[in-house]
Amino acid sequence: MGSDEGTDGVGRSPRDRPAAHVVGTGSLPDCRHRKTLRVSLSLDPSVVDLGPGVVVMNRRPVISAYTPSNTDREVLKRIFVQRERLLEKIVERLARSMSTDDKHHILLVGPRGSGKTHLVTLVEYELRHRSELSDAMRVAWLGEDDTVTGLIDIALGIADQLAVEYTAEFDTDYRESVRGLDADDAAESILKSVIERLGQRSILLIMENLDGVFDGLGDMGQKKWRAFLQEHPRIATLATSQQLFAGIARRDEAFFGFFDIKHLRALAVDDARELIRKISLEQGNRDLVAYLDSAEGRYRIRALHHLAGGNHRMYVLLAEFLTKESLDDLVTAFEGLAEDLTPYFQERVRSLPPQQARIVQCLCSDDGAKTVKQIAEQTFIAQGTCSKQLGTLKQKGYVQSQKRGKESFYEMAEPLMRLCLEVKNQRGRPLRLVAKFLKAWFPESYLREGPLPAVGPPTALETAFCTGDRAVDAYGGNARDLLAMVLRRGHQEWEDYVAAIAALYERHRAADKLGQGVTLTIELLATEGYSPTQLDIWNRAWQRAGKDCEELELALRSLDAAVEAIKTGNDRPLFRLPLEIRELVRPLLDRSLSE
Repeated sequence: MGSDEGTDGVGRSPRDRPAAHVVGTGSLPDCRHRKTLRVSLSLDPSVVDLGPGVVVMNRRPVISAYTPSNTDREVLKRIFVQRERLLEKIVERLARSMSTDDKHHILLVGPRGSGKTHLVTLVEYELRHRSELSDAMRVAWLGEDDTVTGLIDIALGIADQLAVEYTAEFDTDYRESVRGLDADDAAESILKSVIERLGQRSILLIMENLDGVFDGLGDMGQKKWRAFLQEHPRIATLATSQQLFAGIARRDEAFFGFFDIKHLRALAVDDARELIRKISLEQGNRDLVAYLDSAEGRYRIRALHHLAGGNHRMYVLLAEFLTKESLDDLVTAFEGLAEDLTPYFQERVRSLPPQQARIVQCLCSDDGAKTVKQIAEQTFIAQGTCSKQLGTLKQKGYVQSQKRGKESFYEMAEPLMRLCLEVKNQRGRPLRLVAKFLKAWFPESYLREGPLPAVGPPTALETAFCTGDRAVDAYGGNARDLLAMVLRRGHQEWEDYVAAIAALYERHRAADKLGQGVTLTIELLATEGYSPTQLDIWNRAWQRAGKDCEELELALRSLDAAVEAIKTGNDRPLFRLPLEIRELVRPLLDRSLSE
């Protein structure tokens, strides 16, 4: 947990110093020895020689998606979005903690990649730059990946971090002074020595993955740590966790009610766009910035957000390679994101116990939701054991479930994780299909005002395609109106019209937009009183006409599931669809279904 770096001679800690891009041999040590150093780059193009074998070239900023604390703090401030008010509140409370006996203990809760470390890093940075705290505050940031087996590891972690950064005050061999003592007695002795050396100062203790720390402490260790904090009010805590856990949530636990818990909200669409925009400005990508400010660019971000969700890390990764062209194409953007994320998701699966990893692989191999019985049959895990492991995976945030009657349907909580893990096995086909579907679902043509021209199917539409008529673009992005006209004709004519329209759109490479129109007609099927026979005729006509068209695959699956749902009056058939598609289809049926 220690390091061989202290301050840099101008009062900055190793965490405050801008990192740089190493282009020669040698390495730069991470001050916390916890993760491989991914560095951020200065805008200054000069080259600096740091000594034999190490040459540093300053270039455009690179923001670390996995270790924000290794990124230049000023860059982190400039790209910060959504949580400005929360940052101010936390800084004010902890500043008060450093200068008074009113100690605050704050826990940030959010899933992986939600921006917890980004926020913690800025809190520490803001506090360090308050001149009134320069002598009142000492910071101990414990390693995120350090193993905790008891209170002794907390004590040594704090002592080591203080000895590294504040050498004149805490440079002592704590281990030698407690050699031969019981671990708990040694921990208490070290902590008391630290408190004595503090004088009137206070410690800001930063602890990531607090749930893992508490697991290591155990019940007795937690009680002793709580007792020490109460008896010696010299420590304020800023901690993170992916979820609430028993050590703080249960009334009979030592730390129940101890932390001020802040749940981090996911990024909304506008937040995600602003984050990418700010990173693009840092990197000088002016074309992308202009595109993000356009109507079409906003719709592309909506499509990205539907799949990536509000995960902060996803957009930092996207911004690294995103261009106006790749965002416009969308498929390229998703493929680039999958390339970056697949190793990360694979490592997460490898970190799971074998049965849990097998269940995750099962859910990633198919893109619909499954019952416990179906998962147990496919994995050859006993149903009771499978149910218990699914509960644990849900608690960890890997899976989610929805209950229907006596059954629960389980699926991956992150569609992007499922799609990325499918890339290797299916050569990226599922990801490509979803990207095309979403691109058509959030089209720029929705932004046009005024009525659509009255183009009748299918001969007039053929003429419009060939002459470049504006109606083609309109119908290409809003094919629902065209198909609504077909539905108003007698059902005896549906099959001929459907076959002609499908062939026409395929011939003119607009089948993805037709797929969006087919999906949107689900709302008409659900609300305009079509008989089961008519529903089957419409569905069968499309399944025949589009069976060999990749761009229509997800639309036809959606139509097939929706028709069955309308006929049965419940939404269970929709669980055959991928989560990201079902979330678009379900609202089209809301008035006609029960759960």
